[in-house]
Amino acid sequence: MATTLAAAASLLLTLSASAQYPRGNRYYDRDDYRNRGGIFNQVRADLDRAESHSYANGGDRKRFNKVREELNDFQRTGNPHELNEAIGRLQNVVNDNRLAPRDRDILAGDLYRLRDFRARNGWH
Repeated sequence: MATTLAAAASLLLTLSASAQYPRGNRYYDRDDYRNRGGIFNQVRADLDRAESHSYANGGDRKRFNKVREELNDFQRTGNPHELNEAIGRLQNVVNDNRLAPRDRDILAGDLYRLRDFRARNGWH
């Protein structure tokens, strides 16, 4: 019995230590963003989640929607200017929207990943 309990405790500790984010949450391992569509889809999902958890007023909703529009424009055209616009709009959301601290942190991480994506492609 004690051996079974110890094994179960060890398994639980291993699983909790290896999980970066809970599985029931959209915030799982976020470092694999090499897939171009993946990063933009993730940003959209994070925007949706942050918006659903916020008490967004008209200005907040407009800022969320502008980020989505710019991401769509970039994916449609491939124009780096559109990516710069999306990054700027996301920065506005992080700076100006009323967000839960966790949502702000996640969107700030998305902002970092978008900037990294831009730099990896040689755009400024």
